[in-house]
Amino acid sequence: MKQNKNSWLRIFAICLVGGLLLVVLSLQLQESSETSSQEMSSSSQIIEPEFITFYGIDTDEVLLNPGKGLVLRSYPDSTFDPAFLDKIAIGYTRFDWSEIEPEEGQYRWDIIDDYISAYHALGKEFAFGVMNANSSVDKMYVTPEWVFEAGAEGRAISLYHDWTGERVYFDQMIPNWSDPIFIEKMKNFVKALGERYDGHPDVPYMDIRSFGNWGEQHYYEIEEAGWEYITPEMFQQDYLQPYLDAFPNTLLVNSGREKRYAEVYQWAVEQGMSMRRDGIMYFYDGSECMDVYGKAPAIYEIAYGYHDLVEMGLWDEDKLMEALEAGRPSYLQVSQEMYQSDPAFFDAVANLLGYHFRLKTVTYPQTLSVGESCEMTFTFSNDGLTPLYEPALVYLGVLDEDGNLLQRYLTQMDPHDWMPDETATHRISIYLEGLEPGSYRLAVGLYRQPEDENPTYLLGTSGGTEDKWYPFGNLVLTD
Repeated sequence: MKQNKNSWLRIFAICLVGGLLLVVLSLQLQESSETSSQEMSSSSQIIEPEFITFYGIDTDEVLLNPGKGLVLRSYPDSTFDPAFLDKIAIGYTRFDWSEIEPEEGQYRWDIIDDYISAYHALGKEFAFGVMNANSSVDKMYVTPEWVFEAGAEGRAISLYHDWTGERVYFDQMIPNWSDPIFIEKMKNFVKALGERYDGHPDVPYMDIRSFGNWGEQHYYEIEEAGWEYITPEMFQQDYLQPYLDAFPNTLLVNSGREKRYAEVYQWAVEQGMSMRRDGIMYFYDGSECMDVYGKAPAIYEIAYGYHDLVEMGLWDEDKLMEALEAGRPSYLQVSQEMYQSDPAFFDAVANLLGYHFRLKTVTYPQTLSVGESCEMTFTFSNDGLTPLYEPALVYLGVLDEDGNLLQRYLTQMDPHDWMPDETATHRISIYLEGLEPGSYRLAVGLYRQPEDENPTYLLGTSGGTEDKWYPFGNLVLTD
């Protein structure tokens, strides 16, 4: 009995040892299998392209891009802080007709050109308008005297200003806006103005200011002249159409919103004309500018100077932001005092105006064989108020290690589809023609015109080059 029991114990021990050997063998086989699998996986990564994703880092730097930004209504002389001028997108002012054509057919273009040159020296554009009545200036003739001497009807009225705290009276000759001689001379001037400045590369837009006080199509402060308002038909044909004929290559901006001309304004929008809204922060909230939203860049003009708004209890950054949302402009006129009251706020506003693009992600292959198409996925955001109204093309750039452009390839991505507060995703396939095997940097750039030497547009993404390319990764091209 005892011998029989020992036999069973030996059998049990043998079985236990055998089981343990089987477990060890199984674990070794499993480890060997995993190692083999890892080696195969590593090998497949060398054979097939590995896609990686670039994540853009946002920057709050003020971007000075075409068709948008802060506007300074002044000559940019030495009285301005250079740090403030750096943040200005364009300059702007209004001239009196009598300044520019003091004698019939004799033009003082040098007055306008001086402003253009001063802003060009700062790397900026200059927009302007020419007025035929201006109750803000102490002068008899805003419309030139020779126009009335030629037989145009006008009436002198008494005006005043109290800019220095003391009321100063002066007279000004106000034309009869229906007078055929006045209209003829005004049209001749507009034609000459277009011949000089239509399509000028440093003039982003032209205000239409030929009718009413300040060219705003109303008789406020000049009612004493007693002229009847012109008909909508005359306003369209004699005051807007001449500018459309003279400036086919320059954006035109309507500067008034008289209800009597509502249908004409709609017609103007259909012709591609934009609009300006003055009186922001006091008289208007800018919502009328939605008439041109999605069609052309609108311009805002704040009602009073910064100190006046503060004294009147009207200055409110939240209220300004509400107005920006209400009409979604591309341009905002500001003063140095206004900007310096809160630079960080106005830096943010400068980027918010118009469009503001950011490169968010790019998924791309790290390696590619010559002859293969490069499959990529891009996402962009628009953190501005409007879509893009300017011409634009998106290129894929191939750079060397020093950031020099070797090749560029036009993509089918259309930045005009990048809408505010949205993210746009594009999946593209590009054959990298003309490249030899080697290592390259990939980048994206937005051009205004295909013939431009370098990209035009800045993105709200860090890491851009001086030439406005935005690198996002390296590509190894193999045989």
